[in-house]
Amino acid sequence: MGYIDYYGGPVDMEFNTYDVKSPDQIVDLKLNIPQDYKQKCIDEIYKITDGENQFVNLTALNSTNKVWNETKVFDILIDNILKAHSTVRPIQEIGTHYELTYAWSAIYKKGNYTKRHQHVPSFVSFVYYLKSSGETPLVFDDVDFQINPKDDTLVIFPS
Repeated sequence: MGYIDYYGGPVDMEFNTYDVKSPDQIVDLKLNIPQDYKQKCIDEIYKITDGENQFVNLTALNSTNKVWNETKVFDILIDNILKAHSTVRPIQEIGTHYELTYAWSAIYKKGNYTKRHQHVPSFVSFVYYLKSSGETPLVFDDVDFQINPKDDTLVIFPS
């Protein structure tokens, strides 16, 4: 399996799947995004975040839920996420497709957290970590599972 990376060439992709008490699996993988581009994305997040929390389930600073309307810096990243997603979760039914309906950026500082929530009516959701110490878990209460993502980790999960 592979996808097109930041530089446009094919890349072999390794990913982990976790069977949890859910109708679907949780998947994590590294996107191998170059550090200079990740830093450019981080710098852009600070520029587009106005200091106001826009979502009631986040205590972190965040962009709007259509970040691609705020800046084009994330276009390459979003494209890589969608390609990786299609590789690890291929569409089985003819005429079905995945569509990105919401995506936002967030900056978590000490003491920030996300409240328990769902992404209904979406079928699949993801989190991509540009930068992370790996010390703060992503918790899935409904299935009694958590993962500690590090830098460059994409986590795909049921909404």
